[in-house]
Amino acid sequence: MTSITNESVGLAGQGMIAIEDAKRFLRRMSFSDQLEGDSRLGKHVALSLDPYQNTDNERNLSLFIRCRERTGNSIDWNGFTVVLQGKNNGSYVATLDRSGTAHLSGLQPQGYRIRVPDTWGRSGEPIVIPKSPHPLPAPVVLKTPMSSFRAESTDDEPWRWRLAAAEIHDFKTGFEWKEIKSIDGRITATLHVPEVGQIAIYLMTCDANLNGAHAECYFVRSDDRNCEICQSNSLTFAPIAGSVNTWGAEWQGPASFDWPCAFYMCVFNDIEDTS
Repeated sequence: MTSITNESVGLAGQGMIAIEDAKRFLRRMSFSDQLEGDSRLGKHVALSLDPYQNTDNERNLSLFIRCRERTGNSIDWNGFTVVLQGKNNGSYVATLDRSGTAHLSGLQPQGYRIRVPDTWGRSGEPIVIPKSPHPLPAPVVLKTPMSSFRAESTDDEPWRWRLAAAEIHDFKTGFEWKEIKSIDGRITATLHVPEVGQIAIYLMTCDANLNGAHAECYFVRSDDRNCEICQSNSLTFAPIAGSVNTWGAEWQGPASFDWPCAFYMCVFNDIEDTS
């Protein structure tokens, strides 16, 4: 069985061909609030977007996303992630189950297009932003040491200095640094709360193919089963000054949510995503 996991990435065979075909087809698919769906039929995969009106609220939309492999191979679609990009406002993250199905309800009535990341990652537990300073320092131990990025702080390289600081402590907020890997292991996202009500996002990769790649980081209320995006941050990978074969991106700003959120990291190839 082919699965959407770290181990499956790079496997040959019709199963992985079907997954890549699904990505390619979905990037060209959309649906509207007039209940106009979309479907694609290829040699290896069949896909459909089937919108319908909620029975309890006719103003809101529901949607079934279905992906089916057509060559007899068994695919575990669990974790396959797409983004429903609203034409006006309101976007959602959808994750397929093992059978290749996702169901969302309560969508804002508008047109949507489907965005499919080249790779993605998700936090294993909700992210909670502290509302008040922590009284004591909170020691931090990252699973993957960042000692290779240690550098003296300079005016033009503050990013590298902050990465080195990740190995020590956060004395201001007591927030434990969170490290999230992409599904294929190419990217590491690190979350940090430098001040109460603020959040910083750092992305790093050693994959040269991601130089210039566009990343979107989403925060989704953890109790929202429809995964409506409550905050979105855009980042672009660029070479890290003074480092060899390392690319990164960072964002820091206000955290506009007061509840536990799941964190999603999605990296898009802009050319493929808009084809």
